[in-house]
Amino acid sequence: MNINRTIGGILHKFGYEVRRAGRGALVDPYEDQVSLLDGRREVTTILDVGANIGQTAHRYRALFPRADVYSLEPFEGTFNTLAKAFRDDPKVKPRRVALAEASGTKTFHLNRNDVTNSLLPAAADSFDHVPASMTETLSTIEVPARTLDEFLDDEGIVDLPILKLDVQGAELIVLDGARRTLDAGRIDIVYTEVSFAELYSGGADFCAIRARMAEHRYVLYGLYGLNQGSSGLLAWGDALFISPGLREAMRRHPSSGAGGRP
Repeated sequence: MNINRTIGGILHKFGYEVRRAGRGALVDPYEDQVSLLDGRREVTTILDVGANIGQTAHRYRALFPRADVYSLEPFEGTFNTLAKAFRDDPKVKPRRVALAEASGTKTFHLNRNDVTNSLLPAAADSFDHVPASMTETLSTIEVPARTLDEFLDDEGIVDLPILKLDVQGAELIVLDGARRTLDAGRIDIVYTEVSFAELYSGGADFCAIRARMAEHRYVLYGLYGLNQGSSGLLAWGDALFISPGLREAMRRHPSSGAGGRP
């Protein structure tokens, strides 16, 4: 099977092109975020949703040393590891909370591999794409949840240049609680994991997320880290969306920017 042709054929249906590295392909989403915001927006705050033990927080701290990174992780065991890792760094602010469509208490699924923990259960056909050793649910717990809109209010966050989502199929649930913030265009970049196969029951696929972002006038900048599952089909990856305000800033102040494009 020609892997590149398979992925390219699927994405071609959505109007996107996959190119080899060295010919303008998107390679590093974090470096692209730096390029997109450099000279256009001061990065003061980053919201890292689904922080796990802080893998992404470390990357953001290196790239945006002046920014406060709010790292959200609802599972107590993982949160404790996260908090310990950054206990001497006041710029990283761990919060034990999930983001959802409404505030309250939510059921959280604890899976065999904690990087796949989710507000949603694994889909019946998920094992066609991801091994059971990754997504098999072992137990559930109740966790505190807030909407993104309310979380920003509670923390006194006015500017949010970057929102990163790694919430295992619950992306629309989080975005449902961010309508006010997205409508106002207060987030410049939304960098989120997306699914092309049903990995979580009730989880949104890429098309649904793209449509929701379009409702708020956000446009797709690029796709990254496309992965084929064990089925051989395109299963998941990452997407980077930009706000109408950032798009206008790119028009006013073009640069060679990420991937060599304005």
